[in-house]
This record gives sequence, C-alpha cells and structure tokens, in this order.
Amino acid sequence: MRVGDFEVRLINDGECRVDGGAMFGARPKTIWSRLVTSDAHNRVPLAINCLLIETPHKRILVDVGIGAGTPSEFRDLHGLTGVKGMRRRIEEAGLKVDDIDIVLFSHLHYDHVDGALETVGGRKTPVFSRAEYVIQAGEWRDAFNTNKLTAGGYNEATLKILEQTGRVRFIEGDVEVSPGVSVRVTGGHTVHHQIVIIESLGEKAVFLADLIPTAAHLQPINISALDTNFLETFNAKSRLIREAVSEKITCFFSHENDNVAGYVRRRGGGYVLEARQEKET
Repeated sequence: MRVGDFEVRLINDGECRVDGGAMFGARPKTIWSRLVTSDAHNRVPLAINCLLIETPHKRILVDVGIGAGTPSEFRDLHGLTGVKGMRRRIEEAGLKVDDIDIVLFSHLHYDHVDGALETVGGRKTPVFSRAEYVIQAGEWRDAFNTNKLTAGGYNEATLKILEQTGRVRFIEGDVEVSPGVSVRVTGGHTVHHQIVIIESLGEKAVFLADLIPTAAHLQPINISALDTNFLETFNAKSRLIREAVSEKITCFFSHENDNVAGYVRRRGGGYVLEARQEKET
C-alpha cells in the first residue's frame, strides 16, 4: 500500500486469544459481543500485526510480534496459532532480515518485542543482525522496574539480549525517527506507549499499536482492562480519532483481524472503519 512515495504493509505473524473482558474492560459482554465473537473460554481472537515501512531512506519495522518457539503450555494458554517468526515473515515479504535498518517498538510488551529473537543452537539470538532498535527511554526504564500490575507484560530476558547488541537507541518524547516517520507518545496502555505516524507527499498514515488495538476499539469508551491509565487512553484516543476523520488518515491496527487498513468515519453516534480500497494503493 502506498502512502505518498512510501510502501507500507502489515506483516502478520499469526493470532493469539485474549480474554474478552480484559480486552474491553468495563464494557459488559452484552455490548462487546456484538463486535467480536468469543470462544468457549471467553477469549477473543487478536491478530499479531507488525508494520513494514519502506522509504527512500530506510526500511523500518514497527514491532516484531511474539516470535516462534514459545513453550507449548504458553501457546495453549494464549491460543497462539500461525506464528512462524519474523525471519520467515520478512522473507515471505520478499526481503531479508538484514534489509531492515530500524526496528521501532511501540512499547515493550512481550507480544510486540519477543519476535526480535530466535533460537539458534539452543540459544536466543537477535533476528535482525544489523538493525537499530528504537524505543522510548521511559518505556525501557519501566520494563526493568515493574510492579505487581505491570510485571506480566514484560520479558526482561529479551531486552537484555537486545541491549547486548549495542544497537538500542533511546528517544524521549515525540520525535522524527527517520524522514517522514515519527512517533507520538500517547500513554494510556503503558506510560510511554507511542504510535507511529507516516507522512509523505501530503498523505498520512498511523500505526495505532495498542492505543486502539482493533477496529472494535475505535469507540473511545472501549478500553482494555490491560491499560495502565484508562482516562489517558480515552483522551488520547478521542483526539486521535477526530484527527483521523478530519485528515483522512490511513489507520493500521496491531491486533485487527478483518481489515488491513482503512479510514475512520463517523456513523450515528460512533465511529467505524472503512477499508481502504486497492485502487488507492
């Protein structure tokens, strides 16, 4: 899909399942079940999506999924299916892992970071041997200073291996990571969670990460119980959705199954996603 003179495409690495109550927080099941279907364990399906951005300057991969080689108990608990790992997915996209210049993390939860590693000879090693890893400095600090509410989301072992590469670059606040590719700190899901904004030749796209993980979360009140600050999420979502509508921004989702990308439209008292048509690519 073209965004100006950039090529932008989702890289999917399978699906996981998360408790529906966790994904929709205070919203009762009688409401969220109209939007998604849960299984016998009350889990809803979530795609594991990353975003590949190819610009005239850099190839940037936003998030890297959960990775292959997880223990069978973990796969069963989280309903993991179709996970092949980033090396396979990048090759399926017609590239090699060494073609990736920057791995940009929206945040450091394991389902967005652990795919940076693969098992070789019984050891965990980085998939991307030459890429720079870019993350908010505050998010990195928080990942190593967790509490009882946040500890389950992070995998320190993965981050320590990435740190040993010497290629972790820390950023502070809203910055341009590469020409035409910038980040905006939203908070909400984690304190230093960030979205990725892509701008080229007057066109604009955004990777919403876990601020708005699926199209069902476009309604500002649909907030995951996994977020650290519900009000911050609500305010950031409300501002961003208004911006997306008024500026016709192409939206990409980290966990949406049904829509590759689309535009947000007002409908009735809420918002819906209108799929971007192939003729516009």
